[in-house]
Amino acid sequence: MSVNLQKIKTDAVRPNSTPSTREIDTCKKLMRQYGILAPPVVGDFGDGTKALLYGDCELKAMIELETDHAESIVVTLKDKTEGDKLSLMLMEMKSIPDAVSQGKLIDSLIDSGEYTQTEIASLLSRSVSWVNKRLSLATRLNPTVRDMVSQRLLPPQSAQEIARMPLEVQQDFSSKIIDAKIPKSLVERLVSEYSRADCSGDFKTIILADPARAVGMIPKKPFTEKETAKNESNMAKNPGAIADNGFDGVIESCRASMTTLVELIFQADPSKLLKHERALKQLYSDIDATMKILNRAFEKIGFPQGKAQKYPDFLGENAVVPE
Repeated sequence: MSVNLQKIKTDAVRPNSTPSTREIDTCKKLMRQYGILAPPVVGDFGDGTKALLYGDCELKAMIELETDHAESIVVTLKDKTEGDKLSLMLMEMKSIPDAVSQGKLIDSLIDSGEYTQTEIASLLSRSVSWVNKRLSLATRLNPTVRDMVSQRLLPPQSAQEIARMPLEVQQDFSSKIIDAKIPKSLVERLVSEYSRADCSGDFKTIILADPARAVGMIPKKPFTEKETAKNESNMAKNPGAIADNGFDGVIESCRASMTTLVELIFQADPSKLLKHERALKQLYSDIDATMKILNRAFEKIGFPQGKAQKYPDFLGENAVVPE
């Protein structure tokens, strides 16, 4: 259906993303060459009001190209709550959805009184914990830090941890986390230490003033006797004979080892790293090969490759497997 773009209200339903200037420019280039490849989804509430549900980037690009009318997908809706629900579900189709907008939509649905966190989790095939963490971006995060997430300066996984801190310290702490390129796994540990009832005032000051230095001061978390025994047992087994629960144990053992390694690398002086250059390059090659093997295995079972091609949390949220 052809829709007058100037009459679409982008505030009637929460926008599903905050596209960057680069993304809008890319959309404009594609439209000039190929036309509209991904039409916006517009909600029609029956009273003449039309609201954008999906396609912020495409809509902004078309408006900048001075396109008055464009083919759009129009969906009839009964009210704003139904629009929020559809917008949130459509957002889940994106490979990298705007986490802040997800949180705002979840907050709006809960505020409507028609949905609980459990119902939203079921709707999106997510856990209640995931819903709660996304909600924290909208309800427990400093507005400036929210902007950092929307601008993709700060990963949402790190911001969800920072949301546990007092509002007045979040902005400065987030800026230092970004500058020091501290991964989510270490942000989580810093926030956990800061939130401990027995954390000293001096250590809290160091965490806020110099989080990179504070990382090296966090006490190592020892394995429990049960974890140690399980890991030793799993590692002693023949890999071909590992049962599912044993396989989980090996994975967790590897994750724990990698977390320790990342902390050591993060704290190490560059000259010290050079002494281990050969071993570290071999490790990098091994990790690369392992991820490619996993991707091939996931292809056989239809696992979403976009997610499989990301390194795990302990290597940083934005590390992508090299070709």
